[in-house]
Amino acid sequence: MVTNAPRMEPYAKALESLVTSESIVLDIGAGSGIFSLLACRFGAKAVVAIEPQSAIEIAKTTAQANGYLDRFTFYKGLSTDFKPEAQADIIVSDIRGVLPFFQSHISSIVDARERLLKPSGCLIPRADTVMAAIVDAPDTFKKFESPWISNEYGLDLSPGYKYVINSWIRVNLKEQDLLSLPQRFARLDYHKILDPNVMNQLCLKAERDGTAHGFCLWFDSELTDSIGFSSAPGQPELIYGQAFFPFEDAISMQKGDEIEISMKANLIDNDYVYSWNWQVRSRDDKAAARSGRQSTFLSNLLTRSALERTSADHVPQLGAKAEIDLACLELVDGVNSMGEISKAVAARFPDHFGSWQEVLKHLSTLTERYRQTE
Repeated sequence: MVTNAPRMEPYAKALESLVTSESIVLDIGAGSGIFSLLACRFGAKAVVAIEPQSAIEIAKTTAQANGYLDRFTFYKGLSTDFKPEAQADIIVSDIRGVLPFFQSHISSIVDARERLLKPSGCLIPRADTVMAAIVDAPDTFKKFESPWISNEYGLDLSPGYKYVINSWIRVNLKEQDLLSLPQRFARLDYHKILDPNVMNQLCLKAERDGTAHGFCLWFDSELTDSIGFSSAPGQPELIYGQAFFPFEDAISMQKGDEIEISMKANLIDNDYVYSWNWQVRSRDDKAAARSGRQSTFLSNLLTRSALERTSADHVPQLGAKAEIDLACLELVDGVNSMGEISKAVAARFPDHFGSWQEVLKHLSTLTERYRQTE
């Protein structure tokens, strides 16, 4: 991400244009701290680097190496758990994925805007606009067809196709792969947005004869009023790429034919479920109507037993692994040492561990998962 110049340069320019000697800058998803360091370089009074992963240790050492350590506050954890001493003048972040619809990105920005940012403060980015276009990309579509529709072994693997064709993949397409003009799917104004869920209807018209294999989404980012970048096909390649959503079958289209797409992006259990229903409208009224209903929900292998375990009437039972974890956590009381806990658990479960040192490895992983945020 740091070496991706088409991304880094606009972010650096945006920070330089907004940071003053009185600025408190909050960096969400700071990683190794590049945005935080730049904010200091541009004169920020104070910087808070928030990062849940161990990369924050690099941020600490680079802050010291650049002589900025006295201006830094480091928080290893999620921004939603952070309690500030003072609100920020600027919040900078890039916790997107291929699209801005990525895990808790939007809800984290909403929380940060409401709790951590001064009423007069600035968000970088200030907005993302998600765009869509029909795609003629046979090589990309083959990744869905093979080996489910055709394979070199002469086997019928078609039952698996219904799962694969309801998924999406990251791609790097060229401008000539687009079969329609781009159309806006959603505009995410981070100073106003509240709901992480988005839905819209699109009508995409073929600009030439070709084959519609699916459609792609990308985003145009506004970092400030005049600074931004785009992950669109044909633009300088960014780390995000584009998201390709396939149609169930390749669709032959003539110039002027249209595909109406009703699409939803819903955040469920910290992951997005996409649904795209589509219908082809041909210039030739005699042409057979074609339509499809697809969703990433249908890409999941769901069994009756798995669904029954989620029922409110299901009575769960703890297995041996859960009993071991429970025994470990019950002994974590702020008094017992890691070694004492490990020896006690090893004695209680002699059939599962060859030594207390084996428990110690397991306990280290377990306590790290539930440790207090620094």
